[in-house]
Amino acid sequence: MLNNDGSFSDEGYNFYYAFFRGAVRVNDLLHLHSSNPSFGPLPNPGSQVGSEFMFTLSILCLAIPLYATLRLVSRMRVSQLILGRFACLLTLFAVPFFYLYGNSYGFHLALIPFYDLYSPWLLFLTYPLSLLLSLLFWKVLPDPQPTQIDTWLKRLLFVSSGASLLLLVALWLPGRGYSLVRAKHPEMLTIKMTRERCRGSCPVYSVTVRGDGSVEYVGEQFVLDRGPHMESLSKDQLQTLLQKFDDADFFALEGRAFAWGWDTPRVRVSISIDGRTKEVSSDAYYVGAKSGLQEVFVRAAAELDKVVASDRWVKCDVSCRP
Repeated sequence: MLNNDGSFSDEGYNFYYAFFRGAVRVNDLLHLHSSNPSFGPLPNPGSQVGSEFMFTLSILCLAIPLYATLRLVSRMRVSQLILGRFACLLTLFAVPFFYLYGNSYGFHLALIPFYDLYSPWLLFLTYPLSLLLSLLFWKVLPDPQPTQIDTWLKRLLFVSSGASLLLLVALWLPGRGYSLVRAKHPEMLTIKMTRERCRGSCPVYSVTVRGDGSVEYVGEQFVLDRGPHMESLSKDQLQTLLQKFDDADFFALEGRAFAWGWDTPRVRVSISIDGRTKEVSSDAYYVGAKSGLQEVFVRAAAELDKVVASDRWVKCDVSCRP
């Protein structure tokens, strides 16, 4: 999960982000929010219930199809001859193996920095039952005359497997995106970027870009010039900016799954186009992996600053600091 310098590896952060994105979906479905008021404005701690459900549902959604597959394979003569004698041994160690493998990916404080997950430990305690399940996984001889109940249970098992895979997709796959470059009505575009305060003297201001290329800057705090100021962008500059946000897959992002810090500045971007509106907020300093979606999003926001040349109004010496 982590590199030697303490930063997230690309693989680790992508897993981290996808896990919390699913937890956020569970929280939204259950209408749950953070139980700690301090976490209210922050993205990923949310409700621990969502993270517990995310882990448990993911494991179960993998276990049910695996069980169905083993049931199907157990009917094959080759599996009976080769694996029949070792079935109990294999299944006895299967659950702890997968648990320990998953634990190496950070199902502990490295993944959940503000609380421990309890669901992995509860699932781990069930592994002795795998010895009993092995009797179901591998039958030495198939039932020559299956009953109606057996047929019904088999159908239920395979239906449950399909439903489990669909739920797994819903939890882990990204949401539906939308291309800004290929928008149907680019003249309806509105992009508003807001740099928010930190615990120090970070500049606070907003920049709004519209589809006709017009730009409005408004400074609030710790900036050289509070404005407001009006500017304009060329068509090429606007297209370059839109491409940057497309690279981040802006409309599919889940800002509440991003990494964050306590006292660092945040950047918030709201985009409206073709009747769609999306707002994403991110820490401007703690951005996870260098090539992750959060880093790409923060770079896109920085590109907006660069294209507009907002430094001429923002940067200042100690005269505008408290």
